[in-house]
Amino acid sequence: MEQDFNTISYEKHKNHNKKFFNKQKLATWKDKKTIDYWRHERMYCNLIPFISSNKDQNWLTVGDGRYGTDANYLITNGAKNVVASDISETYLKIALEEGFISQYKIENAESMTFENNSFDYVLCKESYHHFPRPMTALYEMIRVAKKAVILIEPQDFNIINSAKLSIIGSIKLLVQTIKNEIKKNLGKKIYYDFGNYEDVGNYVFTISEREIEKVALGLNFDMISFKTISDYYVEGVEDKDTSESSVLFQEVKKNIKKLDNKAKSDYSISGVLIAIIHKNLPDEEILKNLKTIGFSNHTLPKNPYC
Repeated sequence: MEQDFNTISYEKHKNHNKKFFNKQKLATWKDKKTIDYWRHERMYCNLIPFISSNKDQNWLTVGDGRYGTDANYLITNGAKNVVASDISETYLKIALEEGFISQYKIENAESMTFENNSFDYVLCKESYHHFPRPMTALYEMIRVAKKAVILIEPQDFNIINSAKLSIIGSIKLLVQTIKNEIKKNLGKKIYYDFGNYEDVGNYVFTISEREIEKVALGLNFDMISFKTISDYYVEGVEDKDTSESSVLFQEVKKNIKKLDNKAKSDYSISGVLIAIIHKNLPDEEILKNLKTIGFSNHTLPKNPYC
């Protein structure tokens, strides 16, 4: 019987780390003095309100095959009960042996073996967009989470919040669209990318606030929280440190600032969206702390027929 696309994709993802195992890359993932770690920590630090509220709570990291770095951040910052999970154990097995993480499970994010409400929080950082059926995985994460699901993912540049579109913004957007068409005809990379596939075979599923909002509304949840941040990657950040004398570090910071300024305009958005789907209303302290670090908390209307 011929295998379907999803099954083939799962096998490719499962074998990817094993096929391209790289000890040098592994060493850079463990190094917390690199520019690359600095980039990721800018995303990780937004988890602190949840970690500090109760360090005994249970966490699950999904798609954490990058040596369990997500789980390690949680553990390093005080979380006592953290399970790292991924479809492949290539790097997770080493991470456990070296004491970088405390436990892991081999899991297909789109069909997890955990019971309902097994974990207080489920974190998926920069893995959702790799899944063959990411929305299926999101519902699985919601199923096994008791309090909230936290996504840290690339944002969909093709979707712009209509509230940001002033007349001037609309004109700027039109100009940008024309420029993109010219670049497209010249074979150059354009700002908006309507289709992107990875070598392993999956379509890259970026996310948007509206997409997440609809999921929460459909499940009759009370609240969602959002924060956007800019990020900038350039080859070489993996093994260069963050000393102020580092030309590369200054370049990365300069470009992030430039992207921040661009995102404040009427026609652009930040590259990374941190989306939190709350299954239950969080404590006032958590909401206050989220707001303090730049999150917007949105109370959702209740389904009048339930």
